[in-house]
Amino acid sequence: MKSNVVRIPILTCPELFNYIVEEDIVVEDEDTVIHGETPLDDDERDAGDIPVRRLDDFVIYDIESYEVVPLARLLEVPFSSRKFSASGLVKSWIEPDSDSDSGDDFGGIFFDPKCEKYSLSRIREFSIHSPGDYKGGLDKCVYFLF
Repeated sequence: MKSNVVRIPILTCPELFNYIVEEDIVVEDEDTVIHGETPLDDDERDAGDIPVRRLDDFVIYDIESYEVVPLARLLEVPFSSRKFSASGLVKSWIEPDSDSDSGDDFGGIFFDPKCEKYSLSRIREFSIHSPGDYKGGLDKCVYFLF
């Protein structure tokens, strides 16, 4: 009896590629204020408050080599000496008023439509398991602490 042999190609990792810093990108620092944000005062900074922002159309990369890495690589953040950052379109996060119908809706959160490309500081933590506002499920965002 003759059997059929099916050859399955082995998927290989594509060549590594590096993030190339764009000319029009703004480099974030501790004094950066995104359009639509209220600057933090000294008391808020001392209390550890940080702004919350939305990042779209972004790339995650190793800070030293600029090697682009997948989101899953961030699982190494607490255990590795490697440092990662992200660059992309940054928008301010503005919590909606209960009576407000204006803005860009994203999971119950409204965003300012104006944004610029930023190179953000080092990613210190990230979470994909944040509780949502609906029926005890998880929300659909990934959270980074820079």
